[in-house]
Amino acid sequence: MNTSREYLTAAAEAGLLHRTDRFVVVADLAQDPLTGRKQCLVEHVARAGHDDPTEPDPAPDPVALLDLLRERLPDCQEALVRSVAPLGPPFVPHVTYLVRPPEPRSAADPPAPGGPDGSPLVRAEEPGDRDAVADMIDEAFDRATRQHGHRPDPAAVTAAVASVLDDPARVTYVAERDSRVVGHVTLLTGATDDPTGAEYVELLDVLVRPQDDREASRRLVAAAVAHAGRLGMTLIGNVVHVADAPEHAERTLAVLRRTGWQVAHHYSWADFREAGG
Repeated sequence: MNTSREYLTAAAEAGLLHRTDRFVVVADLAQDPLTGRKQCLVEHVARAGHDDPTEPDPAPDPVALLDLLRERLPDCQEALVRSVAPLGPPFVPHVTYLVRPPEPRSAADPPAPGGPDGSPLVRAEEPGDRDAVADMIDEAFDRATRQHGHRPDPAAVTAAVASVLDDPARVTYVAERDSRVVGHVTLLTGATDDPTGAEYVELLDVLVRPQDDREASRRLVAAAVAHAGRLGMTLIGNVVHVADAPEHAERTLAVLRRTGWQVAHHYSWADFREAGG
């Protein structure tokens, strides 16, 4: 999906649109909420001189792009770039976002809740589940940061978890076995993708304990798909790329594609010290 012209206009007015003889880039200085590192966040890269500046460049030169970012935003420590395909070195894959188009309303009923046959019960979160859900979101944020090769700031993780729990758009389903919560899926409804203006439901996190409880995972994801379907909205989730085990994300992505998910876009990461020159 192309970037909206309204987004590019707003970026230009805010001084975030950078033009060179090679690129049209929307880049801003941000802070990683879990590590505190200064980040150059790039949400759009197009080819300079292209007839349609809203069309993302399918294969920007990664070295030239990183050199540009280091020149324009020298206070950053790292770059995070959204693109159609993962960027090559010095960038590495960071996160892949996938979409699940809304199911027909007739197919968007909640999954079977589970029963006495040993299958997990999946239900909407209740007030007494808050601590268990908070602990699992905390684990997910901590794990994702470490998978990227960084050390999370414990205070920042705690603040991020509290922000999610207090978000009025949050919807959480939990999986239960033997009256004990063993997993959750947390959604943020009514989210908007700034570059495209598209509205969606974000699958923020799904986690089960133990991790190999595939039936609980399946039922939680089914609950998320059904919830988005009842709203008539696209569901968006993500896969984290583990820094020292790239095959893990590839296996996960292959499974998701087989079950109806489609890759939307990628974020690639690079340390500013890796810029060429």
